Amino acid sequence: MIRLLWVVVVLTMLVGGCSGGSDASQLDDDLPGGQSQYVVASNERMPLSDDSATATVEGLLTVIGFTIINTEEGGGLGDGASAVSQVSDMRVLVRLVDPEEDILSEVNPDLGGRFSLDYTGELSFLKLQVEFAVAEDLDGDGTGGDLLSQAVPIALQPGRVAQVNLEFKRNGVSEGMNAPIELVADSELLPTEGEMLLVELASLDANGAHEEFYGVVYSTQQVIYDVDQDDFLEAGDDYVGTDGDANGWVDNLELSFDEATATAATGFEGVITDVDVAEQTFALHQADGSILLMTVDTFTAIELSDNGQFYGQLTLASSLIGRRAYVKCLPIPNGYLALWVVVPDQPTK
Repeated sequence: MIRLLWVVVVLTMLVGGCSGGSDASQLDDDLPGGQSQYVVASNERMPLSDDSATATVEGLLTVIGFTIINTEEGGGLGDGASAVSQVSDMRVLVRLVDPEEDILSEVNPDLGGRFSLDYTGELSFLKLQVEFAVAEDLDGDGTGGDLLSQAVPIALQPGRVAQVNLEFKRNGVSEGMNAPIELVADSELLPTEGEMLLVELASLDANGAHEEFYGVVYSTQQVIYDVDQDDFLEAGDDYVGTDGDANGWVDNLELSFDEATATAATGFEGVITDVDVAEQTFALHQADGSILLMTVDTFTAIELSDNGQFYGQLTLASSLIGRRAYVKCLPIPNGYLALWVVVPDQPTK
């Protein structure tokens, strides 16, 4: 599905096969406001940190329906880390790790789930990793005490505070849910053994604002993303991918997030000339006539903007065809992964 399309399409003849395509000669040279204005305005949404050379990640971890337990390996502050409060939850670890999985900063959140991590370094794209053990049998092997570990990509900006809130829910727990979970289109997605972790993510970093909902099925090593953002997980409407390490990130994309790509973010402007919701891809037609095929994942922010002001989030849908866009992306094998898509427009009423 979406992980099979890592192709940069530069053949002009593809334009004829893209719904809503427009001739390159009709493209404007620049987007309203320009790339730099969008980037600056997005970074300014994040609060200032105490040190202009330091990037900070702050957040809140909420756990519903799981029983957090102590483990022999868990607990304890990492070197150089500091707790948010004087009363830290030694059972839970929150880390910043680089693309090679080296721990850069580590902390125990406080008993209310609040955490804060600082980073001063060269890399802009890291992972925020949360780990703790639960009494429940996640993988269905008949034994509890399994490790729950989730990894969220985070884009840092020196001098600014990125915010990441994560809510972890046990399958079947309805507190705070906007709608029930529905996985009826494919019975193998139902965890006949073990548990399914439900994750609600809300974050603001250098790649814009994100609000995502997804489920991790430990027994089948799958993840399902709510791509239509209806707060239902439906195998027929939403994307299902392979997640062998059960950390919420489709395996192929996670493997592509290495040190080389994490330092090579780039930006493109153009017109969206084709959208494939099932494959989670869109084509970006540039002014020089080339067409780039972009892949979207659950951590891609798609935002509506007007002169540097941001007015909400959009889903990948056919309604984007014909719209101008700025795309911040990472080069990956044979293509690009869209991190942040800005669609200029007037604010919605």
